[in-house]
Amino acid sequence: MVVPPSRRVPLVSLLLTLGAVVGAWAPFGCTRGGETHAGAAVAATFVGNEACAPCHAKEMARHKGGRHDTTLHLASDTELRGMMPKAGKVPEAGLALQRQGAKVTLLGGDGAEPLPFDLAFGSGKLGLTFVHLLDDATLVESAVSWIPSRRSWYKTPGQEFQGPGVVGFRHSTESSRMCLECHTITVPAGSLKTERRFFGVGCETCHGPGSAHIAAAKAKSKDLAIEDLGKLSPREQNERCGKCHRAFDGIGHGGIEVTMTNRFQAYGLMQSPCFEKSGETISCMTCHDPHSNVDTNRRNYDLVCMNCHSPGAPSAPPEVPSERAKHVCPVKPNAACTTCHMPERPVFPKSNISTDMADHLIWAYGKQSKPKDGKR
Repeated sequence: MVVPPSRRVPLVSLLLTLGAVVGAWAPFGCTRGGETHAGAAVAATFVGNEACAPCHAKEMARHKGGRHDTTLHLASDTELRGMMPKAGKVPEAGLALQRQGAKVTLLGGDGAEPLPFDLAFGSGKLGLTFVHLLDDATLVESAVSWIPSRRSWYKTPGQEFQGPGVVGFRHSTESSRMCLECHTITVPAGSLKTERRFFGVGCETCHGPGSAHIAAAKAKSKDLAIEDLGKLSPREQNERCGKCHRAFDGIGHGGIEVTMTNRFQAYGLMQSPCFEKSGETISCMTCHDPHSNVDTNRRNYDLVCMNCHSPGAPSAPPEVPSERAKHVCPVKPNAACTTCHMPERPVFPKSNISTDMADHLIWAYGKQSKPKDGKR
C-alpha cells in the first residue's frame, strides 16, 4: 500500500542530507533551466560541476565528495559503496527488503504493491531515504529510511503516522519536484529523471546555470553573465540557503515547526538577536563555507562571535565603553559562546533518530526562558 497525498499529515517529511536535515521547499532566487540568467544575452543552460573546475579549482576541491555533492545517489551498491542495507525483514514495520541482483525492492503487507528503489536521498552521514520514480511527475518516498552507521531502519520523518505494511507515501507533483530540486543542480522540465551529472547540490544550484558565464569568461567579457552572490544582502543570502534549509516562507504558521530553530537554521538565525541587533549583517556564510562540510570545531565559531563580543572587537557597537561592555559575556568572555548560546537540541525528539543540531536562535539560555513559539 502507498499512501496518497490526500492522506498526508501537514508536515512534509524531510529527507536527510549533508549532515543536516533539510526541507524540500520551494526555491528562492535560483534560476532554473530555460530562464534567462541575470546579465546574460541569451538563455543560459546548466553544464554541471566539471565545467566549473578549470577556473574554480580550489572551490571544487573543497566541494567534491562533500555532503552537498553527495546528497543524491542511484539506489545501487555501486553508487552507495557498502551503505546499502541487506535483504531481510524491517523490524516492527511489517516490511521486508528484497534483493534480486542490482534491483532492490521494499515489500509491504498483503495486497501492497512492491516499492522498487530508484534513488537514495542523503549523503549517508545521518541517513538515506529511498524513493521510487512513479512516473515523470511524481515520486514515492519509502516509509522507512536507513542509517548506514548504525545498520538500522527508522521511520522516515513525517511518516510516523504510517501503519505496518505500508511501503511509502506518494508525493504530489509539486512536492516531488521540490524534493529533487534540493538534492540536484537542476531537474528537467516535465520529468523527474535528472541526468547523473546533475546529481547533488552543486555550483549551479546556488549560482545559476553556467553556460553563458563560461562563454563570457572565455571571451574575457566584463559582464561575466552570472549572479554575484557576494553582492546579496545577508538576508538575501540566508533566504538563498533557506530555499532548502528553510527560511520564513517554508515554515508553517502553527504547530511544532515554528519551534525548530535548530532544524531550520536560516529561519532560526533571522530571528536571533545577533541578526536583528546587528542591523541584519549576519548570514549563514558568516560562519559557514558553502563549498565545504560543516566545521565541527566549536572554537572556530566562538572566534566568529569574538568579532563583535569582545572589548577590542572592531565590529562591536557602539564606541561608548559602557555600552560596549554589554556586548561582552560576563560568564565566559573568551570561550564557549556557542556551547551556551547555541546548545544542541534533538532534531526529532520523539523518534529513535539520535541527531542533535545547534539552535540558531542564539538565545541567552538560562537567563530567561525561550517562548514556545520559537520567537523571543
